[in-house]
Amino acid sequence: MHRSADIFNFNGQDMLLQAVNNSKNFAQRVVDFELSRVFTQLPNVSPTNGADLSGLLLFGTATPVIAKSLEQAFMGTATSQFPIDFISRDAYVNRLRRQYDQNYISDNAVASIAQVSGFSRSVVQVGTVIYFLPTRSQTASQTIYFDAIKWLPDFTTTTLTGTTTGTLINNLVDAGKTFITTGVRIGDIVQNTVSGAYATVTSVVSQTTLTLSADIITTGQTYSIAYVDGTQTNFLLDYCFDYMMFRTIYELNFYLKEDSRVELSDKLMESIWDNVQKWNYTIIGNTVSDNSLD
Repeated sequence: MHRSADIFNFNGQDMLLQAVNNSKNFAQRVVDFELSRVFTQLPNVSPTNGADLSGLLLFGTATPVIAKSLEQAFMGTATSQFPIDFISRDAYVNRLRRQYDQNYISDNAVASIAQVSGFSRSVVQVGTVIYFLPTRSQTASQTIYFDAIKWLPDFTTTTLTGTTTGTLINNLVDAGKTFITTGVRIGDIVQNTVSGAYATVTSVVSQTTLTLSADIITTGQTYSIAYVDGTQTNFLLDYCFDYMMFRTIYELNFYLKEDSRVELSDKLMESIWDNVQKWNYTIIGNTVSDNSLD
């Protein structure tokens, strides 16, 4: 955008980073990306209290998964799972109602209830809590497995702290750091944690010296640097970079003054977004044949 990184920082907040995350989240809200599909497990689902989805893990690991949606449910063991009904609570209640109607014996509600003991096992989601029903014969907690669409994690900043060992105008000097190796870059945010003043990195001079956009720090003062680890990536950056770039510019326009905004045509945005959706469809579209269609 031919802009100084300074204009995207406001009171220590990296609005460029926020715009990138907004772009990622917009795409995820609209599309169930095939590359976001994972197999997961929810351990310790209580027969009485269920289990919250905050405990959802990537199958066979201790890695947490934040689910956008759950698609199929399974029960069984870590080595063998079988599919079971995964329905809404309303659907389950309607199913019970029909069962009561079919088996109700006049003036004998207990007999009607007894008929439900043979009701097929189902998994029900209520808000963020998962239950398996019916539960009367079940006493132990179980692990339930799900095909899920996961949320991609946000890109985040890492904080580097230290104490300056020298004074140069508009520079930060710390002989004990390796700024290049660490991954500090132009545009990263520096705060003098003594005075509270902010500046941005305008040049990474060496492993121990950074040039700043303002003269905010002297020898012996503590500082923090918020930087984005360059190893962070996802499939949207890998395969849909044009979308991420132009959508990020679009999102940035909401944070910029009107005379600093970049005009983007609706036709351009629609074309790029259409290509993202087509790409996602072709990941599985090319594998479908008459033999595999239900």
